[in-house]
Amino acid sequence: MKTDTYQLASNIEGDSPEDTKLLHSMADEARSYLSGFNWCPPIINLYLAFGIGGVVGLFLAELEAKIDDQDGFLWVIVGDIPTAYLVADSTTPYEALETYCSLMDDWAEAVESGSSLEQVFPVAAKPTPENASMLRKRLSFIKKSVLPSLA
Repeated sequence: MKTDTYQLASNIEGDSPEDTKLLHSMADEARSYLSGFNWCPPIINLYLAFGIGGVVGLFLAELEAKIDDQDGFLWVIVGDIPTAYLVADSTTPYEALETYCSLMDDWAEAVESGSSLEQVFPVAAKPTPENASMLRKRLSFIKKSVLPSLA
């Protein structure tokens, strides 16, 4: 996976000192989230592919070892949205966020329809209509404001 177009997490510089601070905090959250899974190999490097401090951060984690013969990278999405990881599969940041939105839409749909959550990506939030509605609003922002900037 090509990483030279992303900022190494330790070198993140945002649009302002506050943005930089928020993005560093999000990088710490991404690293902690992945490291919390006992199946996850140590993280060699963490890169910021896209971020809006405190809102959404898309990080690419380079792992010490491959997981199930994958390429040794995982996307991690953090922010004012449910945290998630995705297999990188040589995808672009656009594709990663688009996939994230689709997975989160599936969760919101299951919650709103009262369907089982067993077949959707696990979200660390109570499955209430209010939480589904708030998630849909955040996903709408990502789809309308973030994805076009990554296309």
